[in-house]
Amino acid sequence: MRYRESTRPDAKLADRRYADLVNAIDFDFSIFDEIPEDMQLSIACRTLIFENLTRHFIDTHPESIIIGLGSGLDFRHERLDNGHAVWIDIDVPEVIALRNAFFPETARHYSIASSILDFSWMQKIPKGLPTLFIAEGLFVYFTPVEVKHILSNLSRAFRGSEMILDVYNNWYVNAAKESTPYSFLNKMYAMWKWGMDDWCEIEAVEPGIQFIEEYYQYHGFGERMPAGLKAVLSGEDGYSEREQAVILTMSRVGHIRL
Repeated sequence: MRYRESTRPDAKLADRRYADLVNAIDFDFSIFDEIPEDMQLSIACRTLIFENLTRHFIDTHPESIIIGLGSGLDFRHERLDNGHAVWIDIDVPEVIALRNAFFPETARHYSIASSILDFSWMQKIPKGLPTLFIAEGLFVYFTPVEVKHILSNLSRAFRGSEMILDVYNNWYVNAAKESTPYSFLNKMYAMWKWGMDDWCEIEAVEPGIQFIEEYYQYHGFGERMPAGLKAVLSGEDGYSEREQAVILTMSRVGHIRL
């Protein structure tokens, strides 16, 4: 989706590196052709929120540790690195093997091959510097018990660190599984396990976890705002205030302190 967005003349997120990756990987990416443009737009705007928050953290803490949880082929370190921060990417071994083919490791940028749920990886993280965890497109694939377990362990091991994560509300997690006509999205939605309606649910996981702020992808849509969402925002379709709130909070990005 980021690659597709980067090919638009009015792209929200443009980086030649996306094309480099897609062209170098032996995979039939045509399976994604059916996915509607509004999802591409939402992912691009979500990524921009993550990058703006990460940039602000690095500007505030020039010497810091940035940890990508389930980082996949993310390469925001190439755009945001300040020459001082340490970047650590954590993902399962087969993904890290693919990452290493594109992103050579250095003393300040390296990977740890591990399941997020195998908490032994925490012992490999340097201590003593401001730390930011990035969890983009991750927690929805874990069960509620697993999400609580991850957040609890992180909060205990890295007290005072910060995290950026994206969340879907429970209505969307359930509705997505029932209403999409797209085959790939059907497979993806079937893997969704966790939804969250209020940030107090995360604050209740462990004493000391604190909600800081939330951000909405649609705020960045601009002139490309889908007609259906535009109607919800304007109240044209007769939605109640509660219905509007559920729809508008179906996907958002949160900033928390652990």
